[in-house]
Amino acid sequence: MSACFSSFSRSTAFGVQSVFGRIGAILGNLAFGKLISYNPMYPILIVAVFLALGGLSAVFLPTLPGEGAIQRIKNIKRKCLCCVLVICHQIQRIRK
Repeated sequence: MSACFSSFSRSTAFGVQSVFGRIGAILGNLAFGKLISYNPMYPILIVAVFLALGGLSAVFLPTLPGEGAIQRIKNIKRKCLCCVLVICHQIQRIRK
């Protein structure tokens, strides 16, 4: 991926991602207690939605030189399927 973006763009994106990660960690801790008191499934469903959106956003990444778009989509499908299976397993475990 470093071949597609300049050092300035990569470092700026990393800084923005770091800020949002820290804000999300703080808000997540505050919201988790409220959500779990309503229904234990709410936090898990919210995480599942964000994981799915993150996986789908990988489709829009630029293709690297020498990598075919079809191969990249196959790799993304495999990774998304693994995420979905893990989330379903966690949901079944909580329901028991």
